[in-house]
Amino acid sequence: MKKIVVVLSLIITAAVLCAGCRFGGQDESSVPPAQEQSVESSAEASVMPSAESSEESSEEPSPEPLVLIPSEEDLKSIKDYDSKYYVKKLSDEMKYHFVTLYKAVTNFEKSAELAVPVDGNDVLTLMYLLNYDCPELIHLGGDYGCEYDPDGNVTVVAFTYCIEKSMYKKALEELETARQIILEKTQGKDQLEAEKIIFDHIFYNCVYSEEDATAGSVYGALVKNVARCEGYSKSFEWCMRLLGYECMCVVGSQQWNSTVKYSNHSWNVVKIGEEYYNVDITADNVRTTSAVVNKPLYGFFNANDEMTYYLRDAENVFKELGVPECTALEYNYHIMNGLYIPAGELSEEKIDEIFDRYFTQDGFSGVSIKCGSTEDYKDLCAKIKTITDNYLSARSSYLFTKEYAYNTVSQTVMVSCIPAAASQNGG
Repeated sequence: MKKIVVVLSLIITAAVLCAGCRFGGQDESSVPPAQEQSVESSAEASVMPSAESSEESSEEPSPEPLVLIPSEEDLKSIKDYDSKYYVKKLSDEMKYHFVTLYKAVTNFEKSAELAVPVDGNDVLTLMYLLNYDCPELIHLGGDYGCEYDPDGNVTVVAFTYCIEKSMYKKALEELETARQIILEKTQGKDQLEAEKIIFDHIFYNCVYSEEDATAGSVYGALVKNVARCEGYSKSFEWCMRLLGYECMCVVGSQQWNSTVKYSNHSWNVVKIGEEYYNVDITADNVRTTSAVVNKPLYGFFNANDEMTYYLRDAENVFKELGVPECTALEYNYHIMNGLYIPAGELSEEKIDEIFDRYFTQDGFSGVSIKCGSTEDYKDLCAKIKTITDNYLSARSSYLFTKEYAYNTVSQTVMVSCIPAAASQNGG
């Protein structure tokens, strides 16, 4: 008798649920060993075999185990297969099962029967990759169900969808419009310029939502302009791959906010030049309504692992497949623009040097300063208004409207100041 178990959203509890279940392989002791056959030497025995020997000779040998290898045509059925960082790392048998699930999801099938029973943790891996390595599957939901055989292995996977089949064609047409916008905005730009354009586009057009059914998809982020973390990360991945750049999602636990509905988190790793960098748009954007206008602090725009290790930890699924190590800082936003203050080096003089590079008669807008330590960040938060006032009074007779933004997660402070008259005139 098969058992049906529904596993909840991947980004919330799937890893916990599956880790708490026992998914063992087939118990070899339950398979009877091949019985030895004997040949009687007497003529009587050879003409009239006993009932026992007759039964033994009628037994069929155990079948050879199936060798599951996807064909080239199978792999071509996966859209942009060459861009799938994790899927390409799977074994041939896992790829075979992945193709089965991918084709079923593409066709809006309610479920897919696997060629052979599969360990539940392997199914979890496959579902993670369907959700996070295939952002083009905009209709796939984060919940799935399984049927198990008596040995506890999965035989059938059932899917959920966040876009109805009747609305899918329209959704693709709307996404095509978003695709053209990205291509137009990034035309003629180099990789780093295009990356920032994509980051800004997603940031300014999305508000954070944990409720919308499509908030975890590219469609939600780029068409409906609502996203939670996986919506941000999938859309960034989709856009970067659209331009031919290597980019992937990573899922893990986040350490900074215990009040959100989803305790897990998703971010990106992108390859710029020959090095990998962390990118996290969600950590910059906490707007829950489009009426709130703010600017990205770029706290995790091309950050290395040292800048992020204390905030999150990747799920074992991704660790085992191999998340690229991010060690470079050459293209980190704050270091490139002279806006990074290493631990222990914070001073008013350092901030004045930064302001000098950006200050004009029109003030400056959105100067983001990142600190290398929590202590320096707290110190800067306490002093930034006084430092800014001192700087402006020493260099200009204008009255300025000043705005400050603080991001504890990335330890970043943003300062904007424009002449008061310009502010009042909407300038």
